[in-house]
Amino acid sequence: MNFNQTIFSSATLLVSIPLSRREIYNVCMDQPMKIISDGIWNHPNGSSPAQSAYTMLQIQMVIIFAITQAFHFILKQFGFPYFVSQVMAQNKQVIGVLIVSVLVLGTTSKIGVKALYDPSRKYAGYQKRNIMSLKQNHELRIVACIQKTYQVIHMKNVLQLCSPCPENTLVADILHLMELVGRSTPIFIAHRLQQKVGSSYNYSGELIVTFDLFERDYAGCATANTYTAISPMALMHEDVCHLALDKNAAIIILPFHLKWGGDGSIELEDNNIRSFNSRVLERAPCSIGILVSRGPAGFSAANYKVAMVFLGGADDREALCLAKRFTKNLGNRLFVYRLVAYDRDMSNWEDMIDDEELREVRGAYGKLENVTYEEHTIEDASQTTVFIKDIANKFDFIMVGRRYGMRSSQTYGLENWTEYSELGVIGDLLASPDMETRASVLVVQQQSTAVS
Repeated sequence: MNFNQTIFSSATLLVSIPLSRREIYNVCMDQPMKIISDGIWNHPNGSSPAQSAYTMLQIQMVIIFAITQAFHFILKQFGFPYFVSQVMAQNKQVIGVLIVSVLVLGTTSKIGVKALYDPSRKYAGYQKRNIMSLKQNHELRIVACIQKTYQVIHMKNVLQLCSPCPENTLVADILHLMELVGRSTPIFIAHRLQQKVGSSYNYSGELIVTFDLFERDYAGCATANTYTAISPMALMHEDVCHLALDKNAAIIILPFHLKWGGDGSIELEDNNIRSFNSRVLERAPCSIGILVSRGPAGFSAANYKVAMVFLGGADDREALCLAKRFTKNLGNRLFVYRLVAYDRDMSNWEDMIDDEELREVRGAYGKLENVTYEEHTIEDASQTTVFIKDIANKFDFIMVGRRYGMRSSQTYGLENWTEYSELGVIGDLLASPDMETRASVLVVQQQSTAVS
């Protein structure tokens, strides 16, 4: 094979290599570009994809030529054919050492990369990305994830509960997640930048229409941007974390992996969604909420009873900050229940922070007609269970903190019976099939990687 043939075959190989996931993300998020629903990106001047890629191909050709010439110059000093023949003429021990060296290098390099490179480091919080850190009346940025069509209406209801208004604006980035099947290249589509092609297939038609109408209903107070990400299940969390990081989101809302039927029984269980949720919980660059949708899909968010169960800790405080935003709509009624341990240590720093956070609820918010605050002293976990069962049927929506890893007398012993660790102890109780309730539940985990 001569030099020209080498250049041609190498260029063909490079052109056939798909773009990496991050390159695809950067192309999709670049404002001048437009994305059509089959994943092909075009330049604004109307040129074809091949013409748009021509400059990139030229650069690749120059790089290939430079590398080839460099290797040619180096090997020429050894007299390459003679050098190889001398190596192969040595005894079997030399050849064996070379083979073992290649195997060891190939194995250890993979292990070394895994040990030294942590992809989640890029999501580490060098600034606070949570609801508690937002200033009063600052816009709330949410990334809402949807994997199944039945989740669309439930996610829309949560956004409505956030009560968008001029003093409480909302920016929602809705990400439709689809598993990659039948192709090798992941796709990320920004539908707001999508080129309008009448005959093209649309991956997320229902989702786009639903949230376009939501934005029109709250014109000037809410912005809804829709995206579609098609990628392998094992890497789907990367799309969510990249989007949340890029959009500076305060919270990511994920759907729970169970679907309940009309009679309250479990209708569908998707363990792929559960694994996906766990990966996002570990790596997310902001706070996270897991939405357990047990209520009817078509409720009216204009008259809604919301309960906030507060035991203490950062996750509960984060959930409370979100719940307070619901009260901007006077049609929503918020009930805050604080479950106080009978052996409470008043000098505990966490308790002092909790008191400070609840002071506003008892004061300014307590004066509102649609806010009610109550304190209940709890002696053990059995009383907590009885209390949760008692209020479960009285509300349409319940908010709790995940409180993962926290131990307290209110929940002591319940950790051993937790089936869904991603929901925490109280969330697991409310999501249990034995709990007779139609209330939807939002379990909140505050950003865990924030650097103070």
